[in-house]
Amino acid sequence: MKNGIFFLTYDGYYNFTSGIGTQTKTFLKGIDAYYERYRKLYGDFEINLVVPDFDPTVYGYNKQDIEYADRIIKKFGGKVYTCQSSFDREGSNFWTSENWEKISISASSLILQESAKYKKCLIVTVDPPFMHVPMSIAKVNPEIQSVILMYTSAYIHDENPLENRIRWEKQGFLSASEYKNIKIGDVCDYMSDHFVKFYDVYQKSFVPYPSSLFLRDADFDRQSQDKILQILKKYDIPLDRDIVFAFGRMAWVKGFDTLLNGFGLIKNKAHLVFVATQFEDRIEEYKEIIRKNKLDCTLITTFTRDLPSALCQYGRCKIVVCPSRREPFSNIPLEVGIWAKEKGPVVLASDIGGFVQEIIDGENGFLFKVDDSEDLARKIDSILLISEERLKSIRIEAYNKVQKERDFFKNFGLLLTSLWGGNVEVKRQEL
Repeated sequence: MKNGIFFLTYDGYYNFTSGIGTQTKTFLKGIDAYYERYRKLYGDFEINLVVPDFDPTVYGYNKQDIEYADRIIKKFGGKVYTCQSSFDREGSNFWTSENWEKISISASSLILQESAKYKKCLIVTVDPPFMHVPMSIAKVNPEIQSVILMYTSAYIHDENPLENRIRWEKQGFLSASEYKNIKIGDVCDYMSDHFVKFYDVYQKSFVPYPSSLFLRDADFDRQSQDKILQILKKYDIPLDRDIVFAFGRMAWVKGFDTLLNGFGLIKNKAHLVFVATQFEDRIEEYKEIIRKNKLDCTLITTFTRDLPSALCQYGRCKIVVCPSRREPFSNIPLEVGIWAKEKGPVVLASDIGGFVQEIIDGENGFLFKVDDSEDLARKIDSILLISEERLKSIRIEAYNKVQKERDFFKNFGLLLTSLWGGNVEVKRQEL
């Protein structure tokens, strides 16, 4: 009999609008590329996805994402399952613990039913909606292994976290101390320390699963100068000035108001490109700050991947700013590190959370005092004066750090080895 993996997620299958979507895409791309190597290490296995039920009105719905995931899952013998007791659509109250309870019941039932065809099963739950599934399954079948992956928490993500959301997360986390077959994924040092401090998670509950990228992704391919200029012209980006760039979701936690207020204080006549995809309704707030401060700014409010890729390989784009007020572990410094190896920006981020693990100030990027617009402005001005030779060395350090620490093949292998063991002799050669 084969082994089976059930990957439970709400983003990255039918939409791709957040870091969780990136994690799902990374998982699918990594399995597609490395399946045969993993099979030699850990034996035959199938991959299954479990997602909420949904319709095309859900925010960020993308048929191409669905077709891509379906193709990968089918290729390796698995299925995509939907939780019929939940429904993710425009206007639905999806983000409630009451709805997540329905998801847990539905997902647990179908996994218990399907697990009979596998020798061993591994459940990987991504973020809050599914984090009670391992507990529900452990009560029935303690042989099924589960890993809870949380890339944020209510304390980090929400300005005023709800008590029922915190209670839901704490119950999920503490299931790892009650059931030996449930573990917590150690995605980064900051998040693991956070879970210990705020949720009383035991250190022995963690298994390694460092936050990763699929480094062979075509999204990281080098682009020609002509292609880059073509994309910049498409978005009306000025070509006669240095560029400061920021991108992410419209959300209080992302701190873009700090950036907009700080950019009005810089002395250098750089141009700000700001891509803010609609998540919270903050567009009028951002526009007002831009008007009030008379910012030289291009504001884009639609999701785009071609523009970040192009700007991060463009010689006159000097800085990518990540002004988050709280940040568990951001993919942006990793992606910029890959894109900008040869030319492009360095990262300037808040001195908090996962950024401190990702960035060594002055070596592979820069940090500023969180929520301090004046310090942000000073750092932007100072970076814009740095010689190209030094900027190149910083970009190379950033690239090398990502290559060393964030490769999906090795990091997913660490998780499987900790749970499934595998062929030790082959592992020494492969991982």
